[in-house]
Amino acid sequence: MSFSAISLIDTKEAISYMLGVEQLIYTDKDRARISAQKEEKKEAKKRQAAGQAKRKGRQQGSRNKDKEEVDNASFRAFKSLLSAVMQKVKTVKLKLPIQYFVGDSAFTALHHIKEVQKYGLQLISKMACNAALYKARPKKRGDGMTHGARYDLYNLEQAYLKQTREEKR
Repeated sequence: MSFSAISLIDTKEAISYMLGVEQLIYTDKDRARISAQKEEKKEAKKRQAAGQAKRKGRQQGSRNKDKEEVDNASFRAFKSLLSAVMQKVKTVKLKLPIQYFVGDSAFTALHHIKEVQKYGLQLISKMACNAALYKARPKKRGDGMTHGARYDLYNLEQAYLKQTREEKR
């Protein structure tokens, strides 16, 4: 069994107030997708053990696919839980503004970010160590670029840096 929970955290008092909990319920479609992924991993390990390299690039003759709406158990639970909690917050009319949603690195997926932004919240989350962020590309006619230069996450420009704090233990 797995659960998702959302809490309101008072950072000054170091107290957490539980606002909602949702159980992850796996459908038959989810179970089939998970077992197919496991099978795919087993096949890849067998090919690797046999010395066959994975084909590089895209399969010949394949076409671009439209991005599908994400439909998995964890996102469904997150989406319903977030909407229920935001409804509670609206009805209670708290005097303190809720501006941020803090989540672990699983919430850095684009569909989670968009869902959080629907409610006017900003996401604070740990990023993967291999995350790539790019500057907006210059608009040039006929330019094949899909993005601009890559940000150096270890040396951010002062214009983007809001606050830095290190705590010694």
